[in-house]
Amino acid sequence: QAELRDTMRRSAERLKVISLSWACAREAIAKAEGFDAARELISALSLPDSDDSDDGFAKVGKRGKQLRPDHLWKAWQAGCGPEPFPERSSRRPWDWSAEERQAKLAEWLAAFKRDDAEDFETARRCYDALDAELRELHRGSERAVLKQSRVIGATTTGAAKF
Repeated sequence: QAELRDTMRRSAERLKVISLSWACAREAIAKAEGFDAARELISALSLPDSDDSDDGFAKVGKRGKQLRPDHLWKAWQAGCGPEPFPERSSRRPWDWSAEERQAKLAEWLAAFKRDDAEDFETARRCYDALDAELRELHRGSERAVLKQSRVIGATTTGAAKF
């Protein structure tokens, strides 16, 4: 039951998500798009060579400020271009209109939540079935105790006489 409760809690937390972090977005894009399309989109929305961070160099933007791994994702969500990487502006998904971007965000958010809703519902059904079974076991053991018991009645007045 504890494992089911944890699954339901995790799923419920993820279902509360109203906007996707970059980590969640990658997962959602992978679920919603085909393998090749997902790889292309994730690559376009990631910092160049962002997985190769052991070279000692940092990607910087305006005023020399280090870029966060989600920099391009946030820019894309906001409808901005891929600055400071202008060579990406003609690539998919940077060439999408604001309406196309919003539609894709909604689609990806739905894909992100879909599995969690299914996981939550499955865990809830299993939890309810186990809970009903456990309650029936308790009732059964209570019945067995009552069947084997002998009830002796006494009143306080009668007990006071002795």
